[in-house]
Amino acid sequence: MSVDVFDKKSLTRETAEALVAAAAAKAEELGLRITVAVVDDAGALKALSRMDGAPAPTVEMAFAKARTAAHWGAPTDVWRSLGRDDVGLLVGFVGALGEVGIFGGAVPVSVDGAVVGAIASSGGSEEQDVEIAQAALAAVGG
Repeated sequence: MSVDVFDKKSLTRETAEALVAAAAAKAEELGLRITVAVVDDAGALKALSRMDGAPAPTVEMAFAKARTAAHWGAPTDVWRSLGRDDVGLLVGFVGALGEVGIFGGAVPVSVDGAVVGAIASSGGSEEQDVEIAQAALAAVGG
């Protein structure tokens, strides 16, 4: 019997740090103090930065949103819209999985159609967090 393996792509530390820097730059442009979290394809933390003055709870919120985007391969704002149509689905999702981020502000990072990680912002409005995460992803060519 042989052990079968597969190759997978994942974010590098350098890319994670570049995403953090780009998100912080966008937040500063918007006059916000945020926390940004970057995770790999498994949802493990690769980089996190809490800007001076960002509220402490934004650390857990950014990490939860990033994990959710990486695990499901979708931006976190989709969960909010699904919950509008089916509150039971949203309650069940959160209840079954525990620490998930159902607010907008996280986007998956994909390469060649495969999710390799995710970035999340927390500390602005939902719309601002989405804008920051998307701008950071665009800045690194994602």
